[in-house]
Amino acid sequence: MIGTGFFIGCVSSVKWVGFFVTSLVGLLTIEELWNMLGESRLPKKTFLRHFGSRVFGLIVVPLVVYALSFMVHFAILNRSGPGDANMSSLFQAKLTGNDLAESPVELAYGSYLTLKSNNYGGGLLHSHVQGYPSGSKQQQVTTYHHKDANNLWRIVRPFNASMAVKGIIDYDSLPIEPIRDGDLIRLQHNNTGHVLHSHQIPAPLTKDEYEVSGYGRLDYDDANDLWRVEIMRETVSGPAILRTLSTRFRLRHVRTGCWLKSRNKALPEWGFRQGEVTCDKEPDFKANYLLWNVEYHENKRLAPGNASMYQSRFIDDFWDCNVGMYITNNALVPDEELEPGQLVSKAKDWFLMKRGIRMSSWADDRVKFYMLGNPAVWWSSSAAIIILGVLLGAYILIKQRQEVKLLPSNYDNFLYKFKVAVGGWALTYLPFFVMGRVLYLHHYYPALIFAVLATGFLFDHLTSKRSERTQRIVGIGCMLLVLATFIYFSPMCYGITGPGKAFRGRRWLKSWNL
Repeated sequence: MIGTGFFIGCVSSVKWVGFFVTSLVGLLTIEELWNMLGESRLPKKTFLRHFGSRVFGLIVVPLVVYALSFMVHFAILNRSGPGDANMSSLFQAKLTGNDLAESPVELAYGSYLTLKSNNYGGGLLHSHVQGYPSGSKQQQVTTYHHKDANNLWRIVRPFNASMAVKGIIDYDSLPIEPIRDGDLIRLQHNNTGHVLHSHQIPAPLTKDEYEVSGYGRLDYDDANDLWRVEIMRETVSGPAILRTLSTRFRLRHVRTGCWLKSRNKALPEWGFRQGEVTCDKEPDFKANYLLWNVEYHENKRLAPGNASMYQSRFIDDFWDCNVGMYITNNALVPDEELEPGQLVSKAKDWFLMKRGIRMSSWADDRVKFYMLGNPAVWWSSSAAIIILGVLLGAYILIKQRQEVKLLPSNYDNFLYKFKVAVGGWALTYLPFFVMGRVLYLHHYYPALIFAVLATGFLFDHLTSKRSERTQRIVGIGCMLLVLATFIYFSPMCYGITGPGKAFRGRRWLKSWNL
């Protein structure tokens, strides 16, 4: 839907920042409450009031505000778009411009359909002409999070040579018959003609489960193509039959007794990083990864559906969107073809701003933009982090030696501000060193905010005993330095015209790929 893809991308990044900042506030609050708990003269009721007020202000209120932002988003950005597949089928059905609700309600043999995994962030059952590089080397079956012609399947009866020539049934000439709980079916991939298949060959990644592939044809009798429908949940009252959008069901492989499963485990490049689909013989039956629902349904012999029949709960939509953000964020793994070296960077490069980002083509006849921080701000804030760390180490050593006279009179205040500024910087920067997703320079910006706070804190700490005139002169000098540096590098922000080599004078570090 319009806004969903963008919203998911933006909020997934903002969510990390919120998580880091909340962690900092939480740690400071825990420390404060711990100190209060150690005050024996503090009444228990007073402590409980403090505890309750912090739970309400720091947990309940942020969660309510966070949830309300999604409620507003769902209410305003209600149109269909490329981000639809991250959400549940029921949610998509009520979007303006989405035709899922027009699908016929009751499934019948001969219907064309798409199947969506009910696993959190699950994709659509998908296949393509490429085969597995090992195992059976038959046609790959995966899950895919985008609308695609290769997601379309046809639901047909088991092979029966007596009903038609070569076992292929002309469903248009037969009475319409719904799919009931316990029915045996086959699923034929529309684009390639192969049938959903499984066998006792290990899956490509999850070796203790069976491989699922596309194999055979409708005119070929193979027991490994048979699946039993097991209806598990239904939001519409009536007989136990397969319905579009509202029915949650499992598919059990008849020959091996395993169940069709999707766990969002990404395949390597040979599988286009799509989700692995397996057949699990010993699954967790309470898990959602066994459940599927029909998302799109096409059958010209059946009457279209109505959007008023499909309703999804806000809590389910809220959860699906957050899981979609998590999966989207984790799926952004480094790929040299998609993310060339001019764009990506590593966390270790950010502290000293070793490289920026080319935001456009670097041809001589193009206006060029280069994302780069203000060196005066960036490097001074990094220096402030180091200096504050050295000062804290020195003060801790002095305190340990009980040389109290050498400690600054505002040591407790220094310690608190250090926790906020340097602690906030560490919580918003250091986690990126263990992240596997693709990284860019702008991921350091939240940490930079805390580093700038640390710069101001250090300035105040070092000049607090100086005269007001000295403080003013030093402060104005720093501001002029920042302004002059900005003006000098401003062409990178507003566009570099002419050959890129003409701006090599502004290349203060060899690692800047100007």
